[in-house]
Amino acid sequence: MKKTALILSLSSILLLSASVAGWCADTVSLHGATTTQKSVIDPGKEGLAKATGVKLEIVGSTTGAGLEDLINGKCDLAMAAEALPDAIANLKAVSTAVVVPDNLKEFVVGKSKLVVIVNKENPVAKVSSEQLQGLLTGKIANWKDAGGADKAVVVVAAPIGTATRKIIQKQIMGGAEFAPGTIDSETPAKQVEYLDINPEGIAVVADALLASSAKKGSVKIIDAPEISFQLTLVSKGEPAGNVKKVIDYYTASAKK
Repeated sequence: MKKTALILSLSSILLLSASVAGWCADTVSLHGATTTQKSVIDPGKEGLAKATGVKLEIVGSTTGAGLEDLINGKCDLAMAAEALPDAIANLKAVSTAVVVPDNLKEFVVGKSKLVVIVNKENPVAKVSSEQLQGLLTGKIANWKDAGGADKAVVVVAAPIGTATRKIIQKQIMGGAEFAPGTIDSETPAKQVEYLDINPEGIAVVADALLASSAKKGSVKIIDAPEISFQLTLVSKGEPAGNVKKVIDYYTASAKK
């Protein structure tokens, strides 16, 4: 009886191991930009599973963190919210110890738009390119100089090191630094939360991030110059197997 029980137990373990291995074989891990995650990956993951049987393990962080994880073999694909050359340059600037291989490949899976938001109590409804630059850099330090109330401007910036922050500085601010006293958010989602408690605040966020925020009702989008950028997946080497299925699914969806 004991020998039979042992054989059954070993058989159960082998079946369980095979089941786990099979599940893992159909799982692809993605690390990186939450903007790409919220805009493209999350909305499409159920469709991906139905179409291919592939499930996703997603860790939202930043473009740089995702790229570093990919290089170090901690994930199958990196999610990026900027073009690969820019992402590599930014990663090298902050992580000099990282050796970037020459076989990284990017695949465009969508485009994201940044929107300018303020607290819903703020009377300002529109800003020009010049005004937006002034508000973010501190050249305009009081809302009255942008058509608002006589109150000090509070800039709520994207987290330091994120692609979104760099895009804002490049496309809007002419490479300048953010205003003195700027609140540097811990996460992109925190920007909306900070505006909820700062009536004088202003922030620039991805439209998809705002749509998924629990605090979106406390802020409003104001009319401002459009800012857009590409969203990509990055592989290490030529993609194959389930990794290729994921890339093919999302690149095809981006073309629709």
